[in-house]
Amino acid sequence: MFPSVQATKDQSPSGKAEQLAAAYQLGTPQQEYRVRYTRMILVCGIISLLLWFGFAFLAYNMYTSPRNINDSNNVPIVIGVGVMFLLIGLYCLLYPVLYRSWHVYVYSEGFAFTKGSKVDAFRWDQIDCMWQAITRRYMNGIYMGTLYKYTVRGMNGRQVVLNNRIADVGSLGAIISDMVTRVKLPQVLAAFRAGQTITFGRLSVSLQGVSNGKELVPWSQIKEIGVSRGYVTVRKEGKWLSWSSVQVAKIPNFFIFFALVNTIKKTAR
Repeated sequence: MFPSVQATKDQSPSGKAEQLAAAYQLGTPQQEYRVRYTRMILVCGIISLLLWFGFAFLAYNMYTSPRNINDSNNVPIVIGVGVMFLLIGLYCLLYPVLYRSWHVYVYSEGFAFTKGSKVDAFRWDQIDCMWQAITRRYMNGIYMGTLYKYTVRGMNGRQVVLNNRIADVGSLGAIISDMVTRVKLPQVLAAFRAGQTITFGRLSVSLQGVSNGKELVPWSQIKEIGVSRGYVTVRKEGKWLSWSSVQVAKIPNFFIFFALVNTIKKTAR
């Protein structure tokens, strides 16, 4: 359930990673993530530049060989649209250069996010909450890619957002959530068994059952707790419709919540 963090064989820790490890007591450098080209960014950049060229050619023809007075009047509009596509194309093609200072360093005891001269470092045991929003995009039934957004908040209130600008951010998010769960789940289980109520946003878990803030369902009446299309659904025995449905993106530490209820259900069998 909790895979160990392993460094890739062809990747040695950078000097920056070693410095941050020593400064923030993050342990051994394991993995490094940065902003890289993606297929979507490259395609968008190339298409934008082709459109810029097309609009530039059209503006030139309208200016040098106008068919009517409207052609001359519309030249500034065509040039403006062309400049917009030029800027989009340049942004896409210069993407890794513009965000070259963005790095995420993963360590055995935590991770660090650098953005220019700013550094946000988090030890696994000092992460308070993490929210995740994972959205699969489709157009006319064709899969267009997945959007990832991970918001991490430390015990001191500092917060960072990791999204698709970071290459392979889905893998990064999985590592962070797994390592935080490894550290915090035993603490949460101990608190649960001691009779405390564990709160995860709108949902809470206790020895009595699961509550959505309005109603509590005893464990004996819970048929299933699952995830479907980005929602956590709780189903009661004898009920066809879900008793409660909450967006995963609105549940802090969703991965701990899910690990906790699965552990409770297995123990109850």
